[in-house]
Amino acid sequence: RAGERGRGFAVVADEVRALSVRTSESTEEISTQLSKLRQMTQSISQEMKSSLQTSSLTVDYTQEAQQSFNSITDSVDLISDMNSQIATAAEEQQHVAEDINRNVVDIKTVADEVAEVSVVAESNAQNLSELATRLNALVGRFKT
Repeated sequence: RAGERGRGFAVVADEVRALSVRTSESTEEISTQLSKLRQMTQSISQEMKSSLQTSSLTVDYTQEAQQSFNSITDSVDLISDMNSQIATAAEEQQHVAEDINRNVVDIKTVADEVAEVSVVAESNAQNLSELATRLNALVGRFKT
C-alpha cells in the first residue's frame, strides 16, 4: 500500500517539480519580456521628449514666420499707401501741366495778336511819317 501511494506521491512530486520548472522558466521569460518592455518604454519616452523638443522648435519657428508675415503685410500696406499718394500727386501734376499748356497756348495767341498789331502799327507809323513829311512840305510852302 505504501508503495503504491509512494509511487503516486512520486508522480505528483514529479509533476510539481515539472510545474515548478515551467513556472521558473515562465517567470524568467516574463522577466525578460518586462525588461524588453522597460527598454522600449524608455526608448519611446526619449523619442517623445525629442519629438516634444522638435514640436517646441516648430512652434517657435512658426511664431517667427507669423511675425515675418505680419511685417511683410505691414510693408505691403505702406507701399500701397505710398502708391496711392504718388498716383494722386501725378494726377495733380497732370492737371497743373494741362493748365500750364493752356496758359502757354493763350500767351502764344496773345503774342501772335500783338505781332499782328505791331505790323499794323508799324504800317500806320510809316503812313503817319509819310503824312508828316507831306504836311511839313505843305506847311513849308506856306512859309515861303
